[in-house]
Amino acid sequence: MLCNAVRKLAKDFPDTVYSVIKGEESCMYTIGKCGPGAGCIVGQAFVAAYPHLKHVAKETDDVGITGPRGLLGNAGLRLNEYDFRWLEAVQNKQDNGCEWGLAVKYADEHLGLS
Repeated sequence: MLCNAVRKLAKDFPDTVYSVIKGEESCMYTIGKCGPGAGCIVGQAFVAAYPHLKHVAKETDDVGITGPRGLLGNAGLRLNEYDFRWLEAVQNKQDNGCEWGLAVKYADEHLGLS
């Protein structure tokens, strides 16, 4: 469910480049909207896939937990190892200035889905 939500955002907003929000030391899951000036693709997808758990993404930001494993663990959700690795690859690429569409393409290619 979460991976599909990430793919949808990357398809809808392929040119979006995430950047750290002013005043924050690291990337945040719940700040920003899709499109220009967007928040994290994983955080945006998490809220889209699990709107009833939006508060968990905010709490995760507040305590400084990072990465898809931390976010999903904080929400009590489990994914298979492949999906975790794929989400981590997408998030890592977007955190380092890669466009969302290219971040998904990279994860697919490097995890055997090309």
